[in-house]
Amino acid sequence: MWIDITRGMAVLKAAWTNTSAAEITESEPRIRPDASDDYLEEAETYFNLGRPQSAAILAGDVLEETLRKLCRMNHVPLASRLTANDMNSELVKRGVYGTDVAECLAQLTDIWDKANCGLWSEFSKNDVQNMLGQVRAFVTDHAMELEPALL
Repeated sequence: MWIDITRGMAVLKAAWTNTSAAEITESEPRIRPDASDDYLEEAETYFNLGRPQSAAILAGDVLEETLRKLCRMNHVPLASRLTANDMNSELVKRGVYGTDVAECLAQLTDIWDKANCGLWSEFSKNDVQNMLGQVRAFVTDHAMELEPALL
């Protein structure tokens, strides 16, 4: 994450000193519609650097955002405090995926919650490694469903 912040600051400094506001608005979009792969790659980098807690948090963020996009695509009302587990339940009710997938996602969400709360001893490095693979598989499996939501 610090690497991205450092890069971002360098880009901002360069943009501030070398370009006008008109040049910035004419450039290509600065934010990609779907950055899930980037965040998952970053999570894997954290994992490989021996920071499974950070990897679990990022992977959980990707999972939550994917669930939000699936909810939008399937017309599930998104309340301001709808949790990942709530979205998971609603998507199962609407038949987007089965209960076996929902149970897997609930386990991944549990790891994410523990990582967010700093309960490091309640999950293992192996749990995070499995989480990374399962989140990537879930995002990949549902990428085609998400395509129209990104436009």
